[in-house]
Formats: sequence, structure tokens, C-alpha cells
Amino acid sequence: MASPEPLRALIVEDDPVVARSIARRLLREGYTVSLAQTCRAARAAGAGFQVAVLDLDLPDGSGADLADELFRLGTVRGVVFYTGSLDGSQRTRASLFGPVIDKAADLEDVIQALGPFPTAPPISQMSPAARSRSSGARLTRVLPEDEALAAETIATRSSRR
Repeated sequence: MASPEPLRALIVEDDPVVARSIARRLLREGYTVSLAQTCRAARAAGAGFQVAVLDLDLPDGSGADLADELFRLGTVRGVVFYTGSLDGSQRTRASLFGPVIDKAADLEDVIQALGPFPTAPPISQMSPAARSRSSGARLTRVLPEDEALAAETIATRSSRR
């Protein structure tokens, strides 16, 4: 019998220290994690994520707008916002897509908010990380050259319509 696919999580956070903290915690939970620091990098990360942990204030856009796009594209099944934003309108809009947890809260609150999401694994378009971990979890970074490739792919798809 084949082993189940690992849960995949996308973390979109521009603060590398916070992103690594979330990633380490999700890796311990058995997730395969992809990190992105911008909305553009998140779009380039591919599809097939069960969950995404998003900041609201990103360098190139809003986490709420990104969540809307990721859901419409079928990239993620669930979203949790982990933010320090005090913008009430952004927080309200984000709450339409998933729980909004303040960064002053414990990271365990994020873990609790992540599940349960549907467990049937989606089709992945991401190649596996070069090195797997003993738990089966993997960490993938979306690099600038991946962003350029994704932009070309999106442009090609748009021109076909």
C-alpha cells in the first residue's frame, strides 16, 4: 500500500525570521513547506497546497487579495493569516477567507487553525526538494528565476484565452 502524500503548506511572509519559525513548526507537524516572501513568488510556487499561512502586509500586495486569487485558482484549500497588521479593513476582508491570528499570539494558535482541512492530496506541479527529511517533510524556496518562469507561464495561458 502506498504511503499517503505529505501535507503541503505555502508560507508567504516577508520577514525571514517569522517565515523560518512557521516553517520549522509546520515541518515538525509533517508538512512539506514552500516559502515565498512576495505575492509574485507565491503565485510561482505552483498548486496543490492544502494550506497557506499568509501575512497581510506583503511587499507587493495584500495577503487578503492573494488568498482570493489562490482560492480562485485552486492553489490552496485553506488559508490562515498570521499578521501584525492593525488595518481593520484588511483584517475584516481577510477573515472572509480564513482565520486571522495576530503575531503576538502563540504559533500554536496557527497550528490549531490549520486543521482539519480536506486530506485527499491534490495534483502537485512542484518538483520535490533536492533533499528529503527523515520525517518525509520537505522545505522548498521559490527563487527569483522561478518567479520569471511563472510570469511567462501565466502570460502564455492568458494569451490562449
